[in-house]
Amino acid sequence: MLGTILYAFGFVGFILANEIVPGGLTGIGSLLYYVTQIPVSLTYALVNVVLLFIAFKILGRRFVINSLFGVIFLTLALILFEWLFNEKRLSKNKSSCRLSLVLSYVVPDWGSSSPRMAVPAERTSLGA
Repeated sequence: MLGTILYAFGFVGFILANEIVPGGLTGIGSLLYYVTQIPVSLTYALVNVVLLFIAFKILGRRFVINSLFGVIFLTLALILFEWLFNEKRLSKNKSSCRLSLVLSYVVPDWGSSSPRMAVPAERTSLGA
């Protein structure tokens, strides 16, 4: 679930905002979004419904049930972040700074979130 949230945040906040087209269903959805302004989450959900129906016929119920979890959570995360970014509640620059600060807590200390890895505000663009 955390992976789908991070993927959706990165996709909507960076890839979609900078008009980059990735591969896969989100890439198809982003192409349609650039042309028609149909949200990527809607395209992603509708195409996945068709693909899951085909998979049910070919691969069976167990495969579809296992895949549904990822499809539902990624769709919901895409809806959330599309709403946040499209309504200007988060801007590209502010979200970049927030993500950088979050990663600075976790990455340098091999995955721990120890407070000693905090970035002082005066050393970032957020400082006064």
